[in-house]
Amino acid sequence: MLYISLVFSAILLVGANVSALRIAKSASRPGLPVAVFSACGLGLIGLPVLSQVFLPTVAAVQFLLLSAALFLWWAGQRGLAFFLMLSLAATAAPYGVAVCFVLQEQSEYARLRERFPYESMEDRLPKPSSRVELGPLPNRTSKRLTDLEYEMGFSSGFSSRAEELRILHEERVRLFVNSSGFGAARMLRPSESGLTLKLREPVPQPSPLAYAPVSGGETAPEPKVWVGEGLYSLHQFAILDFADPDGFGFFKDRRHVAGFQPHQFSQAPEPAERWEVRRLELVGLLLHEKPVAYVTEHLPRMDELGEAPTRSLDPFEASALERLRHGEDLLFTEAPGSMRMLGSIRSVKQCMGCHGGERGDLLGAFSYTLHRTTAELGVAPDRSGKR
Repeated sequence: MLYISLVFSAILLVGANVSALRIAKSASRPGLPVAVFSACGLGLIGLPVLSQVFLPTVAAVQFLLLSAALFLWWAGQRGLAFFLMLSLAATAAPYGVAVCFVLQEQSEYARLRERFPYESMEDRLPKPSSRVELGPLPNRTSKRLTDLEYEMGFSSGFSSRAEELRILHEERVRLFVNSSGFGAARMLRPSESGLTLKLREPVPQPSPLAYAPVSGGETAPEPKVWVGEGLYSLHQFAILDFADPDGFGFFKDRRHVAGFQPHQFSQAPEPAERWEVRRLELVGLLLHEKPVAYVTEHLPRMDELGEAPTRSLDPFEASALERLRHGEDLLFTEAPGSMRMLGSIRSVKQCMGCHGGERGDLLGAFSYTLHRTTAELGVAPDRSGKR
């Protein structure tokens, strides 16, 4: 398709010189050269504009140079061959400079395609198994999914990154014919700054491994459903920050995803309802035969989990996970000064393209260890894990 555009540009260039030659011939009749040349010049500018190929910049510069060529030919009283030579130079100059800019831009776009290529998600993201079918999700879970979809849409609504990636891969011809070298400014152009996300540094766990749950052996009270808003807001913030909608990139299909950035945290969730997060671990459901929790020094980062140690779920997590499979959203158990909480990570419409499955499928969970804030307890924090 790029070659078609180049051929069309060449046709315009030849047409310009034919028009110039006709003008030169008409100059033997007094009074006609300026009128005929002006009409041809306006047509030369109007044709590219009306055909939606170039903006007037290149054609206007060509028109001005042809005007200078006409003046020099007329003043010098030279033959038609001299004018044709001048007209060819006047045409080649603006288009030659424009093509240099175009080729430079196309080289940059090729580099960006190599840096942000299409990738397949089929091997990286196994499709989730459907949740236990016991009817529709509870109303509170369904409402929270709707809220999460709205927040994800709002978070990515101010970014043009996905659109820039789409244009980079899917609009190659338009990128050529709308190149700034031709003076065009009618479309969004991909750029290094627009496609590159700010680097997210690893975020340490708020407290050391001493706060991590023990796998197996102990008993846990029956998990209870959290119905308040404070800790749910904390959990929703954790999902949004971890998912990072701007990092989804451009999704064409599961085999063609460009610019995807692995899910990761940018900060620890803020305290809520006088509870602060001491540990936050990801419960994985899709890559292991049985559910596991990843034990990491940092808040979960998908690009680090391949080598992270895992543990089996403790009694609270195992019991709460079954409730999540049946549609609950956030479960907890409380002890003096501390709380355990397990929150679902479910598929919303923004996730279904890459992950597949259905809306509401359980993709994983966050396991929280929470403690009363130091202000509530009236003691100074001790980062060693003791009080």
